[in-house]
Amino acid sequence: MNKKGSLELSVNAIVILIIALAILGLVIGFAVSKFRDVSGQIGTTEETPEATASQPIVLPGGVSTLSLEKNKVRTMAISVYNAGVDDVNASAISFTCAPSNLASGTFTAPAMTIAAGTVKELPVRVEVEGTEATGQRSCTMQIGQVVMSNSVNGTITDTVFVDIK
Repeated sequence: MNKKGSLELSVNAIVILIIALAILGLVIGFAVSKFRDVSGQIGTTEETPEATASQPIVLPGGVSTLSLEKNKVRTMAISVYNAGVDDVNASAISFTCAPSNLASGTFTAPAMTIAAGTVKELPVRVEVEGTEATGQRSCTMQIGQVVMSNSVNGTITDTVFVDIK
């Protein structure tokens, strides 16, 4: 039996195995980084329960805390119930918070009217700048504004917690 030939064969097999494992590691690392990039771009779409008279503004997942990250845009759909007698201009969204207001938070929604006594799902885009202080705040969210012209629009208010990370 030729021992020198079998030794060369096993050394070659080990070298090929090491090269294959190194390439496999590079491919897996590349795939993981691409999946992280793609998953960061996709917004979460949680089911939003329907709003009621006792809870006129419902956040995605039915939670009472809105978690936001600095310098990240979050899109979500909130459920809004207009229990008033006037229609509400849903594109006007404002927050009043304690201990401090959201100085650099932007809440935008498309032009939409919520008729009295109806529930609508409102798509909202939220962005918080990096200068905003971190922490949790108790906020009063107001949708709509009173217009002092020929038509009067109502407002919908509810308390939500905002957690800035």
